[in-house]
Amino acid sequence: MNRPEFHKITALMGQIRDALSIASDKTVDAINKNTETTQASHQLSGRITVEIQIPTETAEKYYSDQNKNRKAQWATFWVTVATVLALVIYTCYTRNIWLESKKSADAAKSAADTARDTLRMTLRPRVTIPFINPLVQSVINGRLVTTLDHGKLKVGIEPVNTGPLAATNVRFFRYDYVGARESARKMSYEGKELVGEMKLIPPKTEGISTSMSLLGETTISADDLRDLKSGKLWATFSIMITYDDDFGITHHAEYCDQFTLKPYNDICPWAVRND
Repeated sequence: MNRPEFHKITALMGQIRDALSIASDKTVDAINKNTETTQASHQLSGRITVEIQIPTETAEKYYSDQNKNRKAQWATFWVTVATVLALVIYTCYTRNIWLESKKSADAAKSAADTARDTLRMTLRPRVTIPFINPLVQSVINGRLVTTLDHGKLKVGIEPVNTGPLAATNVRFFRYDYVGARESARKMSYEGKELVGEMKLIPPKTEGISTSMSLLGETTISADDLRDLKSGKLWATFSIMITYDDDFGITHHAEYCDQFTLKPYNDICPWAVRND
């Protein structure tokens, strides 16, 4: 190492030493200032004690008032509790009265409904159709003759009213069908009402007849008539009567019959409506 380089290194080390010295001085100054500030703060925040003298009478009055307030608060509390308990008891009592009243009202309504239903079931007409009788064959001069009414089947019925009151607003409906027995089916009465029939069916009484004849809707061909006679085809004839009672309730009476002209007949295999 030559002399110029040595001088450069020496000068650089001197600069570093001076910089460290300056930084150290600044740090010491900052610490000293912070210490002085803390000491001053501690001196200002020291405890200050002040002695206050309260007269004995004033103190006694204060404690007396406090006791009175406490007693009043307890009294208010117990009055509130008693009031709440009284309200609870009254509410329970009122609810029990309401439940008993509701139970009595429900029992009275049930009894009234039962009496009404019993009256309606007792004082009402009860119409039934006991049979359907084909009116297409008769014996003339010892021979069985088959006669259609304008090519249609005619049947006879005798509706019976076994109730104590007359059936009113009576309406008659019917449908008929000719075909193989296994193809027979229950059909709708819509548009099948008969007009011009009786509108009232009185209670059953000896000497009063309700017999009547009804005409079918299906036109029977010569071939169908021959097969009806042989038993190959069956005629299905169903009749429904609707009627009202004195309470305005509508009831139904229905009967359905299947027959041949051999002759042989049987009831239809499906349920009918009677209420």
